[in-house]
Formats: sequence, structure tokens, C-alpha cells
Amino acid sequence: MARLGEDERRSAFFSFVAVANEVAVADHMELSDSETTPRAIEKAARWIDRGLVYVAEENRLSHEEVLRRVSLQHLFRVGANLDPAAARPPRTSPDDGTQNDEGPAGEAGGAHEGARFKQPPSNWTYKTRAG
Repeated sequence: MARLGEDERRSAFFSFVAVANEVAVADHMELSDSETTPRAIEKAARWIDRGLVYVAEENRLSHEEVLRRVSLQHLFRVGANLDPAAARPPRTSPDDGTQNDEGPAGEAGGAHEGARFKQPPSNWTYKTRAG
């Protein structure tokens, strides 16, 4: 980004902040928590960077040329789709906020083992990634 002009850097900064905000909201991060902003910024930067590298290599373009042509939101989506499992936030219980790695209802080891639910029970939520 350092090679971009001042107006381009300013625009990229505002776009980056918008992506980080979308990450925080989509991942249901507690907005009053002082760690939310750094976590959302780190996640946005990680996936934007992976998307930037991928798009640049696939199209034989420099990073700054990609930044001029492709939105940061799109680069985030590309990066996150390179490893969707890692990009997804953990499943949590809405009651206590604890992470749970059980499978969805109806699967072995799931919340209601043996039940034949097509959707997880109403007391479980799955957080989606931004984008």
C-alpha cells in the first residue's frame, strides 16, 4: 500500500476499516470488548493479504496493481474462500458464549444425537463470516 498515492491509500484505509467492521459484526464479536477491534483488524488483514497474494499470482500482477483494480472486500472474500474452514468463526452457545465443537443435530456426537433434525436446535447459532 505504501506505493499507492495519498488518495488511494486514504481510500484503501477506509475500505479496510469497513471490512474489519463487517468482520466484527458478521462474527458476532462483542463490540464493547476492548479486544474486538484488534481481532477484527487482524482477521481482515490476514484474509485480505491471502486474497491479494492469490489474485496477484494468478493474474501475474503486482500487489499495487491488484489494490488499484480489486476492492478489499473482494480480496477478503477470495482469501477466506481459500480456506473456508479456518475463516469461519467457531460455533458458540448463545447462553454462555462457550465454543462447542459438537456436530450439528442428528450427526454422531451432535447436540441431539440420534434425532433427525435438518437444522441445529434453536438454542445454537452458527456465526457466518463476513462477505
